[in-house]
Amino acid sequence: MFEAEPEEADVMTRPPRNPLDPFFSWRTVGLNLLQGASVLAIVLAVFAVSLFRGQGELETRTLTFTTLIVANLDLILANRLWPRTIVATLCTSNTALWWVLGGALSFLGLTLYTPVLRSVFHFSFEEVYPAGGAHSRTV
Repeated sequence: MFEAEPEEADVMTRPPRNPLDPFFSWRTVGLNLLQGASVLAIVLAVFAVSLFRGQGELETRTLTFTTLIVANLDLILANRLWPRTIVATLCTSNTALWWVLGGALSFLGLTLYTPVLRSVFHFSFEEVYPAGGAHSRTV
């Protein structure tokens, strides 16, 4: 999806990369490992808190999976911001990004709210009440 990003303004004025240099620098690899470890820590924290609160296996699985999907989408958006400001990024068109975000969120919604898919993934059903509270029940 990053291939669909428009090129940076100075791309033609920069010297080419040395072909003998590694494609990924140690800094890039380290940063990506840090990002992955951060997502893992967040997902494990949600898992642990859910179990600590006494939520059942299905509720814990649902919360953990949802957190994993949202965290990965957040990583995509955060990495997209690196070369530009947030305003410039939001003004830049990227059709592939919207397809990925829309597809992932649609799939997440389908798995959470379609009984057949919910049972395949062994998820619980979250009822949201107008007062803003959520009540969980296993279906």
